[in-house]
Order: sequence, then C-alpha cells, then structure tokens
Amino acid sequence: EFPYRERRWLIHTGEEAKEHGENYTFVWTDTKPKHESGLRYEAEKADFNKSQSEVEHYFGASEQAFLKLGEGSEGINWTVKVDEQASYSFGFVFASAQQGKTSMELWVNDQKIIDSLDFPETRPLFTGWDIVKINANLKAGENRISLKSRGLNRLNVDYLWVPEAAPEQVVR
Repeated sequence: EFPYRERRWLIHTGEEAKEHGENYTFVWTDTKPKHESGLRYEAEKADFNKSQSEVEHYFGASEQAFLKLGEGSEGINWTVKVDEQASYSFGFVFASAQQGKTSMELWVNDQKIIDSLDFPETRPLFTGWDIVKINANLKAGENRISLKSRGLNRLNVDYLWVPEAAPEQVVR
C-alpha cells in the first residue's frame, strides 16, 4: 500500500486511455499500487549527481520526497540486494513533466539492458505517479540498477520497487 498518502491521482496512459478515446485519463482514487509487496529503494537516497539533480519535498511522494532529474543529468544509480539469481519484474515509480515521453537507458550491473526505456508524461496535473515495469536478470547478492540519461530529462523519480523474493519457476 501507499502508507504515505490515503488518496492519489491515478493517471492512465497508453491503451487504458485510448479505451476512453483520450491521450490520458485520470481519477481520484483509493487504489493500491500496481505492485504488491516488495522493497522500496527511494530515489533521493540513491547515488546521483547533486549538481544536476535535486531532492524535492512533496506530500504526495513516498517519504514525502522525490528526485528531480535536471536537464543534462547523468542519471541515478541504486544498489539492490536480492537473495536468489533470477529474472525479476521490478518497477520505477515516477512522474514526468516532459511533453510526450522521457527516455532513459537501463543498466544492470554495468551492462546496458534497454537502450530506450520510455516514461510517458503524467501531465497536465503532475500530481499523480505512474510505474514503468521491466524484467531483468539479477544475480544473488548486490546489483547495481541505473537509469542513465539519453539527453534532455524532465523526470521525477519517487522510488525503485523490487519484489522481496524471486518469482516461482513454472516447470512443465
């Protein structure tokens, strides 16, 4: 759950919005996040270039703060620990003021996994958070997960969410 706020704006983009004939739709809701239990790695506690990015305080963010990546920011780096080597589905909770989309490179353990990870805009309200989920292999122990700039950034990152345990493998 989101213990730091009781209600939030839920913004639908992509296919969910197109069902309503819009580019985006929003509702004031009491919904649970799009992920269940897991570990939250706060963006403002991650490794980032402090001269190009800044921590902003906002009541609607986890722990009432988020990281505002500045223009030309190099990106953000988290150190994440998991117990098992497996493919994990993890996500970035964000808000984007960039018109259209913001694209970042995704790196795991110093290897580029995704050249252009897209974060859709959450405007015009800019009061809601969305999540981008991806799958990637993580090794047992510490892993370095990085979002790196692809040029102009206007991305606000609340946190990185990682499941507490590796997903169960289905054997047929």
